[in-house]
Amino acid sequence: MYLFGGPDQLYFLTNTLPPGGFYLPSLPWYHANQDWVDRQIAALENHPQALVVINRESRVGDQDLLNYSRRLGQYIHTYYQLEESVLWTYIDVAPG
Repeated sequence: MYLFGGPDQLYFLTNTLPPGGFYLPSLPWYHANQDWVDRQIAALENHPQALVVINRESRVGDQDLLNYSRRLGQYIHTYYQLEESVLWTYIDVAPG
């Protein structure tokens, strides 16, 4: 399983490791490092069966994951297809 935008706890909760056996959170300063992006793409290329979990709402401050990680996002969009989408939204439920 590859987490694109977290939540990082899923690796522990599912007792899995990311493809390639290493992981750094999807933060803008890592995506600015092209060597790191190359390693992430190589890990997915070497493990094409990996489930990819994307948090499309992931943000760091005013930076959107899908904007600051375009290269990796484009790779995933090109070589993976959406199987299922889970969307949870907040509803205000008054007690009683």
